[in-house]
Amino acid sequence: MSPIIEKPVANGKKGKRRKIIKSCAFCRKRKLKCNQTRPMCQQCLIRKMPQCIYTEEFNYALSNRDLFGQVPNVALIQKIENLQTLLKENDNDSAKQVHCRSSDNPLWSLRTSILGENGSMYVFGPTSWKTLSLFEPNKFQTEFQNLWIVLKPHPICTETQLEDNHIVSHLPSFSQIESCVESFFASPLFDLLHIFNKNDIISLLDRLFIRDTINDDLVILLDLEGKPQNRYNIGIILQILCLNYYNQNVPPSVSHFICSLSAASTSSSSSNFVETLQFCLISYINVMINCTDGVWDATQGIDLINKLCQGCISLGLNDIDKWYLNEREEDRQTLRCIWFWALFLDVSTSYDVGKPPYISDDFFDLNIFTAQNFGSLGFDFRKVKLMRDFLKISRSITRDIHKKQINKRTSTSPLRLIEFIQSNFTPIEHYTNPVYYSVVDPFDILILSRALSMVISLYNVEIVIGQLSKIIDKNRMVQFLLISISVCVNTILFNVGKSINEQEDTLSEGLKLSTVLINPLLIRIISQGYSLAFKRLIIREKGFLFLIDLDTGKKIQFIKYQEENFDELLTGFDVRTDKFLSFSGTTIRFYEIIDNIFESNERNKQLLRAVSKCYQLTSTLAFERVSRVLFDKASQARIETEKIWLKKGINMEHFSDLMIEDFTNDVWKKFKDISKDLWCLDQKQFYKQYHFDL
Repeated sequence: MSPIIEKPVANGKKGKRRKIIKSCAFCRKRKLKCNQTRPMCQQCLIRKMPQCIYTEEFNYALSNRDLFGQVPNVALIQKIENLQTLLKENDNDSAKQVHCRSSDNPLWSLRTSILGENGSMYVFGPTSWKTLSLFEPNKFQTEFQNLWIVLKPHPICTETQLEDNHIVSHLPSFSQIESCVESFFASPLFDLLHIFNKNDIISLLDRLFIRDTINDDLVILLDLEGKPQNRYNIGIILQILCLNYYNQNVPPSVSHFICSLSAASTSSSSSNFVETLQFCLISYINVMINCTDGVWDATQGIDLINKLCQGCISLGLNDIDKWYLNEREEDRQTLRCIWFWALFLDVSTSYDVGKPPYISDDFFDLNIFTAQNFGSLGFDFRKVKLMRDFLKISRSITRDIHKKQINKRTSTSPLRLIEFIQSNFTPIEHYTNPVYYSVVDPFDILILSRALSMVISLYNVEIVIGQLSKIIDKNRMVQFLLISISVCVNTILFNVGKSINEQEDTLSEGLKLSTVLINPLLIRIISQGYSLAFKRLIIREKGFLFLIDLDTGKKIQFIKYQEENFDELLTGFDVRTDKFLSFSGTTIRFYEIIDNIFESNERNKQLLRAVSKCYQLTSTLAFERVSRVLFDKASQARIETEKIWLKKGINMEHFSDLMIEDFTNDVWKKFKDISKDLWCLDQKQFYKQYHFDL
């Protein structure tokens, strides 16, 4: 017990007893248990205090200034450092985008819509001089506008007239045109898109395609002299004919008319009509199916999508409930559908050509994706939610990829997409197994194919930059390659096979649908798959030697290893993490899947005959055949090179960097020698030899 010392009593009053304190001043102040170690107690040491004060006196009160006058506020300093770190991270890796509502930003409501003389409309933003001068119109401004209409000078040069004389001479009969329009609205392609109102198109056909008074089935004139929108309405009907009648054999006059409309849609705001957007949409679908400008890489249609997106913003389709409040609900539904597909095609084509989406996040509002907004168009809540979730993740990933600074979220993008696929689709086996494919909704395939395309490309990017080294990541890449090619093959076999029509020279409806569903994915899988295979085959890697047996020198056939069940890879998302999937087994399974199209049987003969009418699918499958042949030649070159090196007694288990370079050069020389005969084959002979009879 501490001794008690009494002070003298003044004026007869008893003094207060005080206890001698052995704890340091800091522990006493904070009521902490002090171990009384000198010169620095444990509590002060932990808190990195610059000094530990022992008063050696009674427990008189000490002020904070006495105790901590020279002591920095460690907690405050640490908090400041944390905030500075967080601020730096946010500069490079911005947090989730906050979609500002119109009430959040006063400038957001600073917009005005201008109605042109011909009825076209344009919504101008806050920095436009028209917005600033006409946002709150008064009578003086109104008077000026009226006078300007009278006095505005007209251009000296006259606009080139779109002639219809040449077009009508190449048109089928009116009954055939009508039949084509009817079949379009009965097709699975329209069931997928819903971008037109059937009754409106039928009415326009009857009004704009003027018939002979004697022969009611003969179209003699196109009405180009009425409203400017009529040109685009005529263009829409002609595009339907291109899909259901002309296919790839479009008459030059029709093609010229369509090209003129496409050019006019970007020349000025005088072509700002809803019909222009519908024309761009169906033009893109037509290009996707009937384009003959090389293998699809999305550049064939990116301009149309940019025009579509620009037109949607100009017409205010990002806020339909505001700008089209007084329109019929049916018309507003059509506008929502256009905006629906514009957002999807924007991110899809932008990703395919390697650029950020055209439509900025400021115009992207997730709240519009409700069953109420799209229910009457045949999009149930599941489809609307699926599109909303896909747009949310795909736009985020695409923008992250194109940020100037490195974004930490990019490395997790494949996993985010895989999670999206797992949570939004039925079991993957329904898409990879033809037994279950009949119950699959084409809308699901459309979204799934884009998601798979993104997963594959992201993993491929990591391989290219050397960041894909984990077993699980490489095995996932193999898994998604096989899943993707399986989805593509099943889509072709199911949709094309059930609607083959040998009698007509037009594309079957199933073929058109298949092309739209898988066109970007199929060529990506074939090109990236064979590219990775070539790289792995030509370059000698440590631990990779399967083409010949080192002991016997005999060729080892491509085999499936018993412990590898590639069929399981097509039924779920689990992959082994202890061992890389073999290159041999992967190659065999890839061949087996793609050969479902090329196997020599009666079904495939009819299938390939139908495919031959579609240049895009034909060119893509031809691309696969050529890649396959060259890969086989490279395999042969690899085998022969290994045999030569083995005979030389070279230790092929341990390669130096120089040996790897020499080995690669020898494989390449042998490959060039083996493949030179391919240049002498006739094109038709080449494809026939490899089960693709064009």
